[in-house]
Amino acid sequence: LPLAEATSIAAQCGMGHGHGHGLTLEQEVRALLQFLHSIGAVLWFDEPVLRDLVTLDPQWLVDGISCVIRNFEIAAHRKPCDEKCEREQERNWSALKRNAKLHTSLLPLIWGEERFAPYHELLLRMMIRFSFAVPLRGKDELIVPPLFVFTEQKAVEAGGSASLSFFLHFNLQIGAGAGARVDEVKEVWGPEQLKQ
Repeated sequence: LPLAEATSIAAQCGMGHGHGHGLTLEQEVRALLQFLHSIGAVLWFDEPVLRDLVTLDPQWLVDGISCVIRNFEIAAHRKPCDEKCEREQERNWSALKRNAKLHTSLLPLIWGEERFAPYHELLLRMMIRFSFAVPLRGKDELIVPPLFVFTEQKAVEAGGSASLSFFLHFNLQIGAGAGARVDEVKEVWGPEQLKQ
């Protein structure tokens, strides 16, 4: 739900009468959304880009992210978009499945369902927010760290080592409190590059 629509609904339901308390409708809606987020009723982040999305159904977000993060080898995990991705973006699709590299040109195909189509940018920002995807500097690609688990599984099943080596050159963003997250990956060297 776009924030503007949530604000409109709040006004229709009688919010916005806090002017005696010095609050605008927008401030009241933000306070309400922060409270609802804190109790787990909605997902809403008062951050640039993300503040425009109010997620009333957290399962929607899980479904969107699981279009990208899943074990592509399990038949039950296949999605309707898979065939189209293989047909139209074979190289990029293979890079996602084998090397955990997500090219942004895949997003309209992966999130082609009507319920996700208008929200590509916001879904991607949400994945970045939770470090499910990390942008590669100067490229239209992201690394999807959770997919490394499946890459390692495939290596073991193929008779390889139980550990894979990846070298990352990255920027670390230190937030308020004890939080830190990778802000952007500059370069990645994986098993193929290390053999050379």
